[in-house]
Amino acid sequence: MQHTGPLQFVAVLGFCLAANLVFIEPAFSHPALQDVVEASASPAEGSPAGLIRRAESGDKVSQYRLALAYQEGRGVDKNYAEALKWHSRSANQGFPAAQHALGWIYEHGFGLPPDPVQASQWYRAAAEQGFPAAQNCLGHMYFRGQGVPHDQSQAVYWYRKAA
Repeated sequence: MQHTGPLQFVAVLGFCLAANLVFIEPAFSHPALQDVVEASASPAEGSPAGLIRRAESGDKVSQYRLALAYQEGRGVDKNYAEALKWHSRSANQGFPAAQHALGWIYEHGFGLPPDPVQASQWYRAAAEQGFPAAQNCLGHMYFRGQGVPHDQSQAVYWYRKAA
């Protein structure tokens, strides 16, 4: 592994902290997910009943979109328990956006107590699939030592992958 000097670390950390302002927004309106969010609200997506039907049939993208709908109250009543249920179903099928969303839910405690260990596990699942927002969040978990050991070299590793 390449040696990281203090100035290089600070520069990478500064970039990642600035990037995190883009990725950390309420209600998961991340730029990396905007196309999915917009598609979930588009007329082509159909009625909430149609989305629910597709999600119940096992479609991981529809499950993720339904989770976002419950999370944000789009076409359905806002319900964090339902959002968690549908994010979990999608994430367990390996959908990285849902894995990242679960990491965020567990890190910040939306509808449940915060659990940094669970958060870091879900971030890692998405990060290992190349999902930049999850890579950035996992870097923060290492930098802060939340849910994972405090490890600056791992923080820099994940920040660089996200950049």
